[in-house]
Amino acid sequence: MVGVALALGSTIVHASSAFFPISPPKELGYYYEVNWSLNYVLFVPLALYFFFSSFNCLRTTIRDLADSKMIVRPNGDALTEDELQSDWQKISGRAVIVAMVLSMIGFAASWVEWWINFHYKSGNLNYVLNSTHLGPGWNLAPLVNPPYKIAPVRVFGFFAYTMQGVLVSAYLGFLCVVYGFGTWISRYTTDATTSELIPNAASGDVRRGFENFESLIETLLFASLCCFGVFYLTRLDHAFLASSVLDLPTFVQQDLWWGFIHGFRDLAKGSPSIFETGPFGYSVEMTGVGLVLSLVTCFFIPIVILRQAARESRRRLQMRNPDPQTCAALNSMVFWPLQYPAPLQLLAFLFLAACCFIFYKLTLVLVGATLVAVITKFINSLANSK
Repeated sequence: MVGVALALGSTIVHASSAFFPISPPKELGYYYEVNWSLNYVLFVPLALYFFFSSFNCLRTTIRDLADSKMIVRPNGDALTEDELQSDWQKISGRAVIVAMVLSMIGFAASWVEWWINFHYKSGNLNYVLNSTHLGPGWNLAPLVNPPYKIAPVRVFGFFAYTMQGVLVSAYLGFLCVVYGFGTWISRYTTDATTSELIPNAASGDVRRGFENFESLIETLLFASLCCFGVFYLTRLDHAFLASSVLDLPTFVQQDLWWGFIHGFRDLAKGSPSIFETGPFGYSVEMTGVGLVLSLVTCFFIPIVILRQAARESRRRLQMRNPDPQTCAALNSMVFWPLQYPAPLQLLAFLFLAACCFIFYKLTLVLVGATLVAVITKFINSLANSK
């Protein structure tokens, strides 16, 4: 709803479309700058949804750990859900404090960016571009869409950049809470712990209780995927601004159409231009940092923390309970908490995501190739059904 409201607002203030007679000329505006328009209609709401879903998954994961009696005292008694939730609140409270500080910084940075982008006065476009070092964009729409005023666009820009602050704050809070949860779990696997994490040897799943983390990790993966969409569209928009193409649809169509024509089989034989990185600037570098943080979050938690926790917890339970039946169940234990993807598949996904961000054209080619493969399969299935 907010993304649609921003799109409608840009139309009302006449910032939705603006032709910039620069070299090379560009058709810009809120509609044509996908890091704003498409992001806030599609990827930003999805990312926010999975951010807040992960917080709910944390509580349900702790509940499932209590039900499975996987965190026990030295005498073997399991900690109750209330005790675990209370202990988690101590760690999460610190994470929330850090998140609040970072969130305030995020809002402040967004408002400073708004001030910088809208502090210009009405005048000649070239003069404003040269004197302020601003780049062409919907914030300068009043200069190329006279006689419209700057003030309404400034007000609209404040709301747009405030939404950017909301996204940044939610993202930073998401990272803080997730890493706080990782810290909380790892505390139960250290030698200094009084209560320890152990597998559930009675579980019928080969992960022996660590399947309780699957829902949380899946949510982290979906959140990371949505973050990739947010960061990639920002990357794509800056690549378009640096290109010689007049409008974004033409810029995208060139590589998307290449994917349609050649498909998966010819990707390896494609033009080296597919692997061009294009120019890098401050915005692209910052989105790259955000992408790395997202990928590390979905990689670090399942592999480094939970996988090691599973190994260490099995060792502890084997020392505590040498019962042959228990040892047999633990010997067949799988340490990877996810049913899908497997470790190598997740690594491949991370590598592909990094490549698609760096080589932005590769993503468009893959989208085109995927679409033609899906359409071909659909047509073949219809033909076979007859």
